[in-house]
Amino acid sequence: MKKIQVAVYAILVFMTASVTVGQALSSYERFDFLNAPPSVFQEGALGTANPANLYFLKNPESRFNWTMERGDNRTIRNWSFHGGLHGFGFGMIRHRSDKYSFNDYQLSLGFGRGSNAFGIGYAWHTDKNNQDASEKYITLSAVSRSEGIISLGLTYRKLLGGYWSEIYGEAGFRPLKNSLITFFGDISLRRGERISDSPTSIGFILEPARGINLIGRYFRDRTFTLALSVCLGKAGITAQPHYGDDKKMNRLNCSFRYGGMRPSIIDEAVNRNKKYVPISLKGSVGYNKYILFDSGTIRFMDILADIRAAADDPRIAALVLNLSGLRIYPEHAWEIREDLKRAKVLGKQIIIFIDNAGMTHYHLASVADKIVLDPSGSLRLAGFAMGRTYLKGTLDKLGLGFEPWRCNRYKSAPEKYSHTEMSEADREQNQAYIDDRYELVRENICLERAITIAQFDRLIDDIAYFLADRAIELNLVDTVGRWSDRGKIIENLTGAGLGAVSRKDI
Repeated sequence: MKKIQVAVYAILVFMTASVTVGQALSSYERFDFLNAPPSVFQEGALGTANPANLYFLKNPESRFNWTMERGDNRTIRNWSFHGGLHGFGFGMIRHRSDKYSFNDYQLSLGFGRGSNAFGIGYAWHTDKNNQDASEKYITLSAVSRSEGIISLGLTYRKLLGGYWSEIYGEAGFRPLKNSLITFFGDISLRRGERISDSPTSIGFILEPARGINLIGRYFRDRTFTLALSVCLGKAGITAQPHYGDDKKMNRLNCSFRYGGMRPSIIDEAVNRNKKYVPISLKGSVGYNKYILFDSGTIRFMDILADIRAAADDPRIAALVLNLSGLRIYPEHAWEIREDLKRAKVLGKQIIIFIDNAGMTHYHLASVADKIVLDPSGSLRLAGFAMGRTYLKGTLDKLGLGFEPWRCNRYKSAPEKYSHTEMSEADREQNQAYIDDRYELVRENICLERAITIAQFDRLIDDIAYFLADRAIELNLVDTVGRWSDRGKIIENLTGAGLGAVSRKDI
């Protein structure tokens, strides 16, 4: 991905070197309502300024901006509307001044992987006073973010059928590795314009409380802006006065946002411990997921990210997981369990729904404060076993021989082809692994479910299979219920009517 990113950046620079510039609005003039560079603060104009930002947009969102001149608070001369969802956006900007009057429209696409994104946009503008002045633009962009510390953005904008072009570069830096303070800078380079004459700005974003941002921005022409942005959860408002080089305010830009949930101290205060997040894990857990035809895979790191975000969210009182239909490796289940333990330490209640659970699933579920078993479900706690398929007999019948070269008695991988049964060395190491795994699972389950080791061993050796009523009687689960009835079940278990919050909104 890094090689691709470098290649795209190089292409953008090369393309700009091959054009000459005409008269057109720079990014500063076209997007003068932005509080900060688009890739640094809240996805900018939802892809209109930098299309690559659309890749990072989690939920559908819309924004409306308007500008009022000083001394005329009733007349809105310039305004813009932007709408977007993950990967796609639309924007419309109305420009009115003494020099020009036209509307900008743009369709944008954003895509990427991990912390790197690319975008493309197609824009056109119409001039009611001069139909021949209508123009079309193409935009290419890239954004790269590094561990929440550095953000880099690059945008190339080209007038189709004309000579004008622009490269817009931006950077953001978080020295404390969080959103408390962010420093940024940007520059607009147009062909034929000296760097010393190119528009630039520097500034900062201060977040003293979650969702409340103070933004200052100073431009090369000695003008500056100060903005206050307040997030209310799914909505937000911003006021940004513009000051001239005489330090007097000449206009006020306002903005209203509505869309996905964002961190907000106001929302957290109103809804503290009043929400729960449902996490359905139906599917196969893996490290990677294909873009197409892979809806049944759940990315392992996405599960951990959701649990950690919910654990740190003051609104969340409970995490509710559904393990029905889950296919997972024991090592993944253990790590998810560890993150759920951390959530419990932070005061979150854990409620887990299961239907037909084996040793690995029940081990994961045992971390919960409450385990809910489907009325038609069961537990199969038969311990652990390991075995292998040996192909020596088949190879002998085919007249094929296999002679392994080995340097250690525990190097057992070739035994699949050279043996007809498990060797003593392989049996010894497999048994050691099973014993360790069983002891870990037994210790964790006994601790959480208040069962003695002797009792647990008897359950495994003498019974192994438990229907719902028997599981409740032996304190293996707390109640019966179905995932579809989770609202009432959560209320009965917690004693509170908690509202659900989507995984995308934490």
